[in-house]
This record gives sequence, C-alpha cells and structure tokens, in this order.
Amino acid sequence: MLDTKVVAAAMLSRRGASHRLLRLVGDPRWRMNLSVPLALEYEQTLKRVCAGGPIGETEIESRSDFIVTFNRGDFIPAGQFGIRVVTPANSLPY
Repeated sequence: MLDTKVVAAAMLSRRGASHRLLRLVGDPRWRMNLSVPLALEYEQTLKRVCAGGPIGETEIESRSDFIVTFNRGDFIPAGQFGIRVVTPANSLPY
C-alpha cells in the first residue's frame, strides 16, 4: 500500500523514489494493495495536486529551499520535500 502523500509526491516529481515506486505498478514482481476507499483518497488528493494544491510542482522541481508565506499552516507538507516554510519577516537576512 502506498500512502497518499507518496502517490502525490510521485506525481509531482519524476526524480524521487516515490515516482520510481509508482512506476512499478503492473510489474509482476511487485503487487500494490488497493481498496475502494484508498482509491477515492488518491483521487481526491491528486485532484488537489493537479489544481496546484498548496505545494506545487514549481516549488518541488525547482528544489526551492523556502516558501515565503503568511499562511504557514497551508504548507505543512513542504517539509517532506525538504522545503522550509517561513514568513516574510523570517526570510530577511537582517
């Protein structure tokens, strides 16, 4: 079973292990366990990802170090991609 965040990460970046795992679907050496509720969860999450979601392809593919925002709570998943979320005041060097 792949966690929804792993599937979302696989769809956002072709470079990571998540994407390599997803490419194994259909390989006879690997069997993915899936249920209807999990498939629906994947669908709901991927719709948000494709709509831009809080963490977009730009932030991940550009290997951003930071996301500067007032809404830090909206970007909690950024940590799984190694991206720090900071406020404008915290992003200034002085």
